[in-house]
Amino acid sequence: MRLFRFAMIVFLVCAAAVAASASEAADSLLQADRALAAQSHAIGFVAAYSKAMAPDARKLDGDAPAAIGRDAIMAIMAKYPADLTLDWTPQEAVVADSGELGFTWGHFTATHHDKQGKLVTEHGKYLDVWRRQKDGTWRWIADIGTGDPSPS
Repeated sequence: MRLFRFAMIVFLVCAAAVAASASEAADSLLQADRALAAQSHAIGFVAAYSKAMAPDARKLDGDAPAAIGRDAIMAIMAKYPADLTLDWTPQEAVVADSGELGFTWGHFTATHHDKQGKLVTEHGKYLDVWRRQKDGTWRWIADIGTGDPSPS
């Protein structure tokens, strides 16, 4: 009976350590997404987003074909309107127990002017998948967004 109690205590301590580690990793990932949103304001969306991208990332924009890899993603983002402003608010981060892979999701608002000069605003949701690097930083490896454009 003592061996069983000891085994249960060890199991509970290990389970608590894994839960605390996953919680810390989720907090770290949520902070990384919030920092990326702030950097987007400071240096622009394309510049900020490209700095946080993993080389093997995937970008899934609306009806466009999937862009796979840094060069393909940069080619897609080069076609974005020059005055594009993207504001997003991360709602949640979820990280695997290993602490190496996770996702964030939230809401975004994108604004830009169309060819006629009319302001277009798009509201939507996004989901980004992130991988933790050996140095502890997070890089996004997949970006999915859906939204509805509407003239402002």
